[in-house]
Amino acid sequence: MKITSFMLIILVFSIISCNEKQVYEGSWEAVSGIRETKIKLHNDTLSILGSNEEYTDYPFQLVDFYVIQTVPVYKLHSTYGKDYFIEFPVKDNYNIGQITNEAGGIHYFIYKSEYYTQEEAIEIYNNAIFTY
Repeated sequence: MKITSFMLIILVFSIISCNEKQVYEGSWEAVSGIRETKIKLHNDTLSILGSNEEYTDYPFQLVDFYVIQTVPVYKLHSTYGKDYFIEFPVKDNYNIGQITNEAGGIHYFIYKSEYYTQEEAIEIYNNAIFTY
């Protein structure tokens, strides 16, 4: 019986871990300053579309998930030693987020279903932080 309970705990943990990753995986539109681009997050790789219309891949590993003031945060560790964070500050909306660095600087505003300028994204974030 103990083995079965242990296996059930491992199975539940595995399902939860997979679901966390599925939230941010996919193709995103991204805005950084006035530069717009496309990024993809798949299979532990961040791919960024460059000005040459080719994607550059940056391998990473999901190392942590936590919540700060109800904002889900995914911590990614890149293979070149830097940590990045994917945050979704709009309650129950995983179609708009941001990628930040260790110092809190925003690298990209990311979105899936609607286009946002950087100014619109900042306004959404500022309103979302206080409406949770």
